Amino acid sequence: MDITERIDTFAALGGILRTVLGGADSKSGSFSLTAADTESFIGSRHLLNEWFTAPNVRLALSAIARELTAENLAHWCSLYPALKEPVTPRTIGVVMAGNIPLAGFHDMLSVLITGNRLLAKTSSRDAGMTGFIASLLAGINPGLSDCIVITEDVMHGFDAVIATGSD
Repeated sequence: MDITERIDTFAALGGILRTVLGGADSKSGSFSLTAADTESFIGSRHLLNEWFTAPNVRLALSAIARELTAENLAHWCSLYPALKEPVTPRTIGVVMAGNIPLAGFHDMLSVLITGNRLLAKTSSRDAGMTGFIASLLAGINPGLSDCIVITEDVMHGFDAVIATGSD
């Protein structure tokens, strides 16, 4: 998968999120997401993490959706010319914080946009947010299914690691 396809995938994610958060259903090929299902997901996150209120989850998703445009992503990636070169994917372990909704999204984006594989250790307080985004990405681009592994267990088999948070 080249940088253009990776940019297109994340731009599509942004478009889908903007559509469903705006109250409309999103359908692209065999992939679809309804506004009602999205609202149900957003409204239930506080049951898993009391800080993940519907307004906080919606704010996080909206902020991500707003930034994930083809223009923004192309500009950001253009600052790193090596991204245009073919890459031998490495598995990057990311230890994600769970203190705010999608706290680890930028790390996820950075790993995947560079053509690497993500091994994410989510916080027990993640409330399914990382899995939600991963499933959307895999629905948009099935090739990413093999590039994203999410676990709450101890990570093994990574080439490098990114750790955020205190522990």
